[in-house]
Amino acid sequence: MPRFRDLTGQKFGRFTAIETAGKTKNGQYKWSCECDCGETVVVQGGNLTSGASRSCGCLQRELTSKRSKTHGLRHHPLYMVHHMIKARCYNKRNKDYKHYGARGIEMCPEWKEDFQTFYDWAMANGYEEGLTVDRVNNDGPYEPSNCQLIGQAAQKRNTRRSRMLTYKGKTQCMAAWAREAGVHPENLLYRLSNGWSVEEALTGVRHRTCRR
Repeated sequence: MPRFRDLTGQKFGRFTAIETAGKTKNGQYKWSCECDCGETVVVQGGNLTSGASRSCGCLQRELTSKRSKTHGLRHHPLYMVHHMIKARCYNKRNKDYKHYGARGIEMCPEWKEDFQTFYDWAMANGYEEGLTVDRVNNDGPYEPSNCQLIGQAAQKRNTRRSRMLTYKGKTQCMAAWAREAGVHPENLLYRLSNGWSVEEALTGVRHRTCRR
């Protein structure tokens, strides 16, 4: 038989336990609880202490109402940018998921759950049509401290630098290899673009085939 635990006066989410209200068939104590909204309901003690019951239902109704409210920006270019970032980070069916979500790239909770917060950050940082969201650390998340707004040309250069290279069984982005090898990213990109092997590009030693 479950041991009695006095919950009188204790707060559980929006519930405040008032007094016991009998037991369930398996002997668990039930409690009469007052919700912050004024409703009084009977809740099983185990559901209170485990966090399974946090309100009479008003909390869920408020959250649903909040989600249903439109911010009036559904047709703004940033709305699609926000949607695409979430898709490549969390939708396994997205063609770019393997380069983002599968590598552990995430979107900070503030941006993921609230487009308005993402929009406010972009506008405060000088967003205008034609600019894109770029991560400073290619292995880091989409969050204010790791993102900047840049033009399409710079985004393309950064995308080329972030291409994945494998050398001696180790795979990482071009920018990371450049730091590790002590090679300027532009030089590494130039070598690879001109037919150098990954080893040659990283070591700076070109192996030429002798012709007879």
